[in-house]
Amino acid sequence: KEESLERIAQAYGANASTIEIVYQALSNFTRKHAALSDDLVKERVQIYGPTKPNGLLYCSLAYQQLAPAFSNVARIHLLYFLYVCYRFFWLGLRRSLEEARLYFKETVQTQIQEMFSELLEELQPVAAELPALLTAVQTSATLSAAQCDVVAGWFQLPNHQDASQQVFKIDQAIEIARQATTNVYPGFNPEIKMELDCEDLPLSGVGLSAVADCLFV
Repeated sequence: KEESLERIAQAYGANASTIEIVYQALSNFTRKHAALSDDLVKERVQIYGPTKPNGLLYCSLAYQQLAPAFSNVARIHLLYFLYVCYRFFWLGLRRSLEEARLYFKETVQTQIQEMFSELLEELQPVAAELPALLTAVQTSATLSAAQCDVVAGWFQLPNHQDASQQVFKIDQAIEIARQATTNVYPGFNPEIKMELDCEDLPLSGVGLSAVADCLFV
């Protein structure tokens, strides 16, 4: 405490009673801020579960429906299978990321604004004597609110190419289908002759899946 009082006195050059008011106000603010930070790190930004009932992160997927979907994708092409796994992973997190983003933009930001409002109220008795201190607190409040928006922005799906935007040529789709068939039936190694008037016909990931399924059957 003595060291803190001395630092405040050096920074603002106020009398002992004023310094004591500032010290108590800043101590209360620091305690509340530390409690909020501790709650966010140890309880909120955690994976939801029995030991972390307040965790913001969880995965919402109908797991029983994944097996048939993955079994069809897996025999098409390894890279496409990995891509679908990647998409399912982030789609499962989408709802929790949206909730976490709103939590920081609304709940946390409101809590921090309330703490700064209480700090300013406690400092009102010394406002005339230390106007620079109140200005610094108000500036910090504005910057903290902006940082809440920055942190909220961390909780969102990454920018990645959608499956419908992936382009395959028709000959690539046929070769992928042939490889997929061979992977499922190692003894079957068909030779496919192609006579195409539109070899550059672009196929999306959905188109690739349709061609691969037709040739597999």
